[in-house]
Amino acid sequence: MFRYILFTVVVGLSILLPSTQADIIWSGSKDVQLPYNLLISRPEDSINDVYELDLNEDGVGDFTFNYYSGVRVTPSANNALAQTGGILGAGASVEGSSSMLPWATEETDCITYLYTDAYGSAFSGAWLFASEDSMGLSFEVDGETHYGWARITTVGETMILNDWAYESIAGEGIIVGAVPEPATVLLFGLGGLGAWLLRRNKISTANQSSDPT
Repeated sequence: MFRYILFTVVVGLSILLPSTQADIIWSGSKDVQLPYNLLISRPEDSINDVYELDLNEDGVGDFTFNYYSGVRVTPSANNALAQTGGILGAGASVEGSSSMLPWATEETDCITYLYTDAYGSAFSGAWLFASEDSMGLSFEVDGETHYGWARITTVGETMILNDWAYESIAGEGIIVGAVPEPATVLLFGLGGLGAWLLRRNKISTANQSSDPT
């Protein structure tokens, strides 16, 4: 009886909940400080000189951020940056269409560090004044192309990788800024709660069966 009631509740809620973006995998808030000018003093070991962005957490870096006369990002083999690593606003669609051309497959500058004897140092580049803007990404998993985005904020010369997401269905485009809707998280939570309640019910039943009284 208990199992029937639990099953009815979970199925009923799954029907009532609106359709969700269940196929989007989101990193959650990360706020990773990317490598920056090594000539400027900083706390020892405060950040890495190289950061490997592993979108699907399979242990293989998909995009490498490093600092060499500026912040640069390099896609791994068969991966690419939409619009040559340019800024995409919220709501843009990252997909295999002409609007994302050209795709950059080689090292790309984000912020360039300039130095002259006469004027000292300066910085330039598309990402210099970014404020939670996004970079469109394309990467391969088991020979199939997936699309994603990475949100970045620039503070001075320092780039902060806020978060990222990708579409788990190969070849399916993704909207910049799209994350799983709360209903999806709730449904997964209900599944976990249901499993815990079932286990608790089994233990209670077993204890009652073994009670000699």
